[in-house]
Amino acid sequence: MRPLPSVDTLSVRAVIIVNAGEIVYDTGVQKIGEVSEVDPAGTVWLRPPGGGAEWTCTRPSELRKPTAEERDRAETLRTPVGGTK
Repeated sequence: MRPLPSVDTLSVRAVIIVNAGEIVYDTGVQKIGEVSEVDPAGTVWLRPPGGGAEWTCTRPSELRKPTAEERDRAETLRTPVGGTK
């Protein structure tokens, strides 16, 4: 039987603070999104970078900052074809 982990080895998921326009990864639906609105109750509205159907995240603990690769992909999707942002 494995010993229980001590308090200093437990992992705690932090809730990130997000603002409109930020790119985040929603682990609940496994999609990257741009924050379009945040309400005081904690609901976050997201939409795919570059446009598309909006969805809601009611558990901010399921949001995380994107990896460098995810952020690069999102920025590519947000850049208009034939131009710069």
